[in-house]
Amino acid sequence: MRPLSLTGAVNYRGRFTVSVGSGDLLVLGRPNQLGNSGLRLGIVIPNRVCPKAVDRNRIRRIVRDTVRANVGERTNLDIVIRVKRLVLRTSHKMLTRELSELLKVF
Repeated sequence: MRPLSLTGAVNYRGRFTVSVGSGDLLVLGRPNQLGNSGLRLGIVIPNRVCPKAVDRNRIRRIVRDTVRANVGERTNLDIVIRVKRLVLRTSHKMLTRELSELLKVF
């Protein structure tokens, strides 16, 4: 089961209670007000950071799998992950490891 998506600009605004970052990634989180709907995930990858759609989709797939494995879907959280720098040069394992470290807060 895929986590629900955060859609629309209104879901990306507001105060996020948790903010953790590294050189390449920024993870923002807050409890959601939707009851038992579970985890909602938003992934932000600007075109200037990653110009090719194939690469953006690869990063999104890795992020979704890593969040699903580390946070689970039973938590009532809104999580936004923002890619700040080009992470294509990092391997799949390195990106997963870095994101797993950042998600330990949740």
